[in-house]
Amino acid sequence: MDILFENKYQRTETIYKEMYQYLCFKTPMRIFFDIIIGLSFILNIFFIISGEYYTISVLFFVPIFFGIQFYQYFKAVKLSIKRQAEISSKDDVFIDIIITDTEILSKASTGAETKTSLSKIKKLIKTKNLIMLQTEAKLIYIFHKDAFTTGSANEFLTFLKTKGLYK
Repeated sequence: MDILFENKYQRTETIYKEMYQYLCFKTPMRIFFDIIIGLSFILNIFFIISGEYYTISVLFFVPIFFGIQFYQYFKAVKLSIKRQAEISSKDDVFIDIIITDTEILSKASTGAETKTSLSKIKKLIKTKNLIMLQTEAKLIYIFHKDAFTTGSANEFLTFLKTKGLYK
């Protein structure tokens, strides 16, 4: 099995933040709910100003809802950093991900290894600096776009297209 792509990077707080920004704020379902709740908030303010019917509870509910989203984000980042510190005897964790024609092999400097068939990949997520592949079991492989030592981010996305994992 030939190595088609290799991605080596240090897992940092910045990577966790970018991953959880997507997961906590930018998934299609989160955006949909944020828009609906934001519109109801604006509509209620309009009704209050115009002196017509309004529901005051929405004015309290909406900030709480958005506050919970931010709480989840900060908690997830903090927990990930805490987990990393717990499993690593040092602060630096380095990740080496190898892609062959049929599988993904991830090795961490902590000694942890995971191997997944490409056929188990169900979702591709792109952010500013990351490409994330999510498996059926919700395991996420993170690739830093600037950290490919074999191949490039664009070549990797083209490869994923040929595998039917990216449109």
